[in-house]
Amino acid sequence: MLETVRDYALERLDVSGEAEATRAAHVAYFVALAERAEPLLYGGAGAAWLTRLETDLDNIRALLAWSTSRADASARETGLRLAVALGDFWHLRSYFAEGRGWLDRLLAAAGPDVSPAIRGKALAAAAHLAWAQGDGEVAAALYGEGLTLGREHDDRFVVASALQGLARVAWLRGDYAAMARYAADSLAGARELGNERRQGVALMLLSIATLRQQRAEQAEPLLKEALALSRSCGFQRGIAWALQTLAECAEVTGRAREAAAYLHESLGVFLEAGDAWGLFENLSRIAALAGRAGRPEDAARLFGAAERLRSSLGVAPFAGLDAHRQTAEALRARLDPQSFAGAVAAGEALPPEVAAAEAMTLAQELATAAPPAAPTRPAGLSEREVEVLRFVARGLTNAQTAERLFLSPRTVDAHLRRIYDKLGLATRAEVVRFAIEHDLA
Repeated sequence: MLETVRDYALERLDVSGEAEATRAAHVAYFVALAERAEPLLYGGAGAAWLTRLETDLDNIRALLAWSTSRADASARETGLRLAVALGDFWHLRSYFAEGRGWLDRLLAAAGPDVSPAIRGKALAAAAHLAWAQGDGEVAAALYGEGLTLGREHDDRFVVASALQGLARVAWLRGDYAAMARYAADSLAGARELGNERRQGVALMLLSIATLRQQRAEQAEPLLKEALALSRSCGFQRGIAWALQTLAECAEVTGRAREAAAYLHESLGVFLEAGDAWGLFENLSRIAALAGRAGRPEDAARLFGAAERLRSSLGVAPFAGLDAHRQTAEALRARLDPQSFAGAVAAGEALPPEVAAAEAMTLAQELATAAPPAAPTRPAGLSEREVEVLRFVARGLTNAQTAERLFLSPRTVDAHLRRIYDKLGLATRAEVVRFAIEHDLA
């Protein structure tokens, strides 16, 4: 019935000659709405704004399509403004392909006549969605074009955004030295702008690059500064992201209970913000932590819930996907196939809100658990050799083990040779079996 009324109204507007003016006014209204919502989507009111935009999504789609089809440059630029203002909406609602498609089409339709500031923001938004889909080459090209454009027109905001984006691409490629350079340059620009949110994101990227280069002690203060800035400007995802990465720092430096406390707080913020991507990451991380704490059944159930969410999103955060797979391998090593499959299936059947509640409870229990007994060290293994053995038994490669323990791959190789010698074993499979039999996996 509503579609009939709408079609009739459009027909009457066409007859009266007012259709174009009405559509232009409609686009202008939604541009104003989206630009009003844009800085608030990651704040405390973000969930309400996401719901409001979702409610109007059919109208927004129709207006974007109309803008794309227009011959006049003004209408195309207005449509591009709308797609840009919705950049975080596309991301938070996991509409990666749709948002990227609108931005690509409108950038092509707008051509070189669009204002440099809007084009620069559109390039960054399209690049960020490409990066989220793991399309590093396209993201790098778009960020690079934005960087050139920003420098040509002395637009420091566009330059800082492009540098942050190039840091993300370097992260995707595993080039942590380049990631650190881009993040540091972006941080300097964000400080000049006085933009706390941009500073917080740049610090996050710099801290992750530092952490991946085996310098956890240097990464932690950067993370705490990013957390303080994100709290100051009400940037919810920045708060949750910093807490999540502080959990990683805590775990790799032997503070498992502190890591669980950080993940508990991070998950609460992601839930409040309605961030499905963040929810997936935290469910997976809490599952991994539970598995390492000797609760493999609970971990496999939560892993199943995370896997269901990952599948529903249609895309996985690349930064969490390797760790997610490693968690599955470690849990398979701890549980018999039937128990693992049953626990995962039970987790996959959980509604997201129930899975999140279980994860919150589990993280709280892990955070308040009694300190574990001192690890056993059979066969004269050193404490470091036991740490290496645990990661190998969880299915990590030597390079991944080196990254987790902040060692060089050559050092891990040396530790493994000594482990083989002390245990009198010849193959990796025998070493893994030994670890499982001695509760070291």
